[in-house]
Amino acid sequence: ADQKPEVKNVKDAMIPTQLDATVEQLKKHIKDEKSVCSDISHYSEKTFTKIKEETEALSQLVTVLSIGIQKNRSALEKLKLSSAQELLNVEIAQRTRDIPASMQYENVAPMEYFVRLVTHFETDMTEYRKQIDQTQHQ
Repeated sequence: ADQKPEVKNVKDAMIPTQLDATVEQLKKHIKDEKSVCSDISHYSEKTFTKIKEETEALSQLVTVLSIGIQKNRSALEKLKLSSAQELLNVEIAQRTRDIPASMQYENVAPMEYFVRLVTHFETDMTEYRKQIDQTQHQ
């Protein structure tokens, strides 16, 4: 007549809710890890090699693009400097036009402009000469 519930197994006993939630999270985590492990084990060495080669190719492409960006940045800076110089040249031409002919002897800006042009031309011709020589020797 003693109606005492018997616990047949420790597993069947009630456990605290918080502990039960933690256990369920652990089970889920273990299941996810097994799934990832299974996925990894199904990949072949060939797949890994292919991924590695693609990664290396992309890395080289990034390097090439980086070099291209640096060249473009350098060209942009040169263009900015050239544009600024041309603005100065326009100002020189405007002032030269506005200065009366009798006072032109004091204006040295046109002479400086032509000296810069000749110097730039000489530099370009030297560079072109080097390129021609290199092309002929190849």
